[in-house]
Amino acid sequence: MAQLVTLRNNTENFLHVIHNGQRESLPPFSEEIFREDVAKAFFAEHKGRVEYMDLDNLSAPVVDPNIPKTVWVANVTGNPDAPDTVADKRFNQLRKDYEEYQVTNKHKKPKPVEMNMKGDEFVETLQDGSTRSVRTSDKNILIPEYRVIELPANQAGWLLNRARQDSKGGYTFAIRSRPMPEWRPNRNWSLYDMRLYYGLAKDVKWDDYERYGRSEAQYKAQFSSNPDEVELTINRQKLLYLKRIFFVLADPTNVLPIKEEFETAKKLKLSDKKAVKEIKAVEEAFAG
Repeated sequence: MAQLVTLRNNTENFLHVIHNGQRESLPPFSEEIFREDVAKAFFAEHKGRVEYMDLDNLSAPVVDPNIPKTVWVANVTGNPDAPDTVADKRFNQLRKDYEEYQVTNKHKKPKPVEMNMKGDEFVETLQDGSTRSVRTSDKNILIPEYRVIELPANQAGWLLNRARQDSKGGYTFAIRSRPMPEWRPNRNWSLYDMRLYYGLAKDVKWDDYERYGRSEAQYKAQFSSNPDEVELTINRQKLLYLKRIFFVLADPTNVLPIKEEFETAKKLKLSDKKAVKEIKAVEEAFAG
């Protein structure tokens, strides 16, 4: 009886071999049992991309932890702070050199990311020795605006490669992301708290906050005689800040504040003279 061995595919692509006229396949990031002679054919054809697994320890394969089976991807169109134009390069025929010029940032406006990934195509050898062309099903990938999605690693790699090719001036339509934390700002947070969370994550100094719009206290002071206008304006600003915060959450290079850090910083900010002055001005405005 032929000896059986287990192989693991450590890549994001299908691996195939033809052995004794039969096509054998090993799906991405998966394990399969083969006869030893077939396994040797895989090693000969795909050296460095497959590995043996212990049949007596199938539940604990030795796998590179840096190669995930799934990847989180974020739709990063519609950044409210993105520029309207970005730099690109073109070849100047007169100067015989590349020159920089400005083009419209096509990712400034939010839009769903929808792409169709074509299926793999291969030739299958039938039992009678004849062959036929086979293709796996296409995969439609959809990521709505301001959302992240968990994709199989091969689909994520395909999508992110196209996003890199499409990038101009550092802006594209999708990036490798992370799962959203359970504790994060939502529409029930005050505008003050949203701005504070954003400032902590982006390391924005308190004096620089005015670059990102007024505070809740300032709006209440400005529209003190029109409560409806106060509510409308503040909710519009909340929506803007939730969009800004999405890009903070989606970018895995940002270090997000935990709840305890946020609460401590909130107490410190409320002790800030500028903040106290704002609150006092609102109280006086409503009292008057």
